Amino acid sequence: MLSCFGKSRLRPDLATEIFAAQRKDNIDLSGVAVLEPQLTVLPQIEANGMMRLAGFFPSVPTQVNFELPYASVNRQWRLFGVSVSLGQAAPVAPPPAEPPPATPSRGRTPQAQTAPPKSATHAQVAPKPSDQTKQ
Repeated sequence: MLSCFGKSRLRPDLATEIFAAQRKDNIDLSGVAVLEPQLTVLPQIEANGMMRLAGFFPSVPTQVNFELPYASVNRQWRLFGVSVSLGQAAPVAPPPAEPPPATPSRGRTPQAQTAPPKSATHAQVAPKPSDQTKQ
């Protein structure tokens, strides 16, 4: 990351220095000028008092990632540095997960129970009228 602390704006010669590697590799970054940046780190104040935000331009075939730290100078946020890197344009799927190890069974295979066992059911039986009640 290159720093330009105390500067009111990014100087053209500093921008040339920041993007020297991309220029050397003949990478054309002009397409990002029409793309909306996607923030991956919303502006936040770090422990050192700097404000930082980060994100990327969803450019194809190469995604342009950026990080911008700002310093508070006379109660105003001023750009402190610029970090630019190139990455993959599409997310990469994680490798397939290993299947969990088979747990040894205890000799029985559990089965689903669809009805309660007969011993658990309770029947209501009405009492028979006794002969004494008939008079």
